[in-house]
Amino acid sequence: MIPACRRLTRLAVPLAFVSWSCSLALAAPADPRGDRPAAPALSPQEQRALFHVPPGFEVQLVAAEPEIQKPLNLNFDLAGRLWVTGTTMYPWPGRTDAVGQPIAIFDREWNDNGLAFRATSAPPAPEVAARDTVRVLSDFGPDGRARKIEVFADGLNIPIGVQPLPRRPGAKGDTVIVHSIPAIWRMEDVDGDGRADRRERLFGDFGFKDTHGMASSFTYWPDG
Repeated sequence: MIPACRRLTRLAVPLAFVSWSCSLALAAPADPRGDRPAAPALSPQEQRALFHVPPGFEVQLVAAEPEIQKPLNLNFDLAGRLWVTGTTMYPWPGRTDAVGQPIAIFDREWNDNGLAFRATSAPPAPEVAARDTVRVLSDFGPDGRARKIEVFADGLNIPIGVQPLPRRPGAKGDTVIVHSIPAIWRMEDVDGDGRADRRERLFGDFGFKDTHGMASSFTYWPDG
């Protein structure tokens, strides 16, 4: 269990959360609640220096923007590579799905989302094309840093969940299950170039009235 624990320790640097929490910690409160939305973001190295961990533990910087987007879901494959779904669009989805087709339920979900963010924030005009990704991190150095980062799939729409599958005998590339609004997809690298060439819709449509509450945390079970 020790290697797994050490590996998970490396993941204690989710950029979106670290940047927010450390910026608040360094500045005096600007209002009764202590929020400082205009506080300057710290660099990943500055954020790392502010962690406090028990003796015998350390925080290692695995990856940071712009090498990755805001990370949403993490999953290791059997080769020890780290698959990361990332977003620039969250919390506002685009109008097209993972194969560039218009989302039939988009207007209904978008206009009926008053219980989520709209209560305190005016939504922007929805984008047409999706811009989020699944990236593969590998070749980790002694300092925990991923020396190789590749984009497996782009054009995704707030991809909350990802699960790499064992490679089939004779297959040239990888296959993953990934959520991208409004469905769960099977994406396969057919020719072995590291990019998803085939995208198959498995389940959907899933609503997205609250972009926190979609399909995530996929787990590969013994029966496949």
